[in-house]
Amino acid sequence: MISRKLYSLKITRDVFEKQPRIPHTQLHRIIKEKTGIKMRDTTERYINEGYDKAIIRPPRPILRYHSNKHQHISFVEGNLLDFENIIEDVKNIRYACALTGNSEKIMVTSFSYPGRDLFFLGYTRADGFDSSEHHCLKRLEFSSDEEPILIDVPSPTLQWDSKDWDLFHVLSPNMRLPYSILSKNKTINLGWRAIKNRMGKNIFPVCDVAAYFFPRGQNNYQQLFLQFKTEYQKNLLEKLNYLQTTSYFLLFGRGEVGMFVFPENMNNVLKIFKKIEMEGIIDDFQYFLPLEWSHCDLGRPWASSASSS
Repeated sequence: MISRKLYSLKITRDVFEKQPRIPHTQLHRIIKEKTGIKMRDTTERYINEGYDKAIIRPPRPILRYHSNKHQHISFVEGNLLDFENIIEDVKNIRYACALTGNSEKIMVTSFSYPGRDLFFLGYTRADGFDSSEHHCLKRLEFSSDEEPILIDVPSPTLQWDSKDWDLFHVLSPNMRLPYSILSKNKTINLGWRAIKNRMGKNIFPVCDVAAYFFPRGQNNYQQLFLQFKTEYQKNLLEKLNYLQTTSYFLLFGRGEVGMFVFPENMNNVLKIFKKIEMEGIIDDFQYFLPLEWSHCDLGRPWASSASSS
């Protein structure tokens, strides 16, 4: 894609994170102001092209941490060859990921399986899409005068009924689904006005919004999972904004961090993080290559394939 198209898609992604259901007419005004694109159908064409080439994805809800019912992340013991059998034995799994690296692990996320709490604290804003990856990674380095900063995670109580959960799960792939389509879903079984009211009062206030951005298309990137301990959580999260692609920043507990990054060159990422480790910014650094993802429904995997995406 040409630079102006990519810049328009990056703006789209940034807007979706703040206003996931914004109409295309309003979105076009924002893009027009920043890029000079005059025709509204040009904006829609760019967005559709971005979807087709996997450069952007529709926004989806990420539940924040809550005290009564929230998402967990755990590492399950087992042989990666028995990946499917292992996750079939664990109930209420939403996603499972087979990891290999300097040791083998299986990472699972769920809403009730006992494990360490998972906080989705960030999916970085890819401001460096038009810079070299090496240049972006260099900006992750710390200066000697930076102070350690840990992230303080709030824990409000989540008050959802079964309809709210049904709505959340249906919206998970795409928060932009029209109310008219949602009202026809037999699982939700609500009128569009009731759905709009629940989304405004119950869903949006307790969810962050994740929107993917991969400037050269998702299939052109490798996936890497990093795990380490640090007192510089907030500093790292802010610096990740310089990377070229969407990255997930996961907080397992106070001082313990996991990250999914999608680099063009994994060796460059590892060199930077090993240097940060040598300087004492992070400890217990481990890295893993995801071998396989499985999306599960009620504990039963319905789709699984080896993938780098």
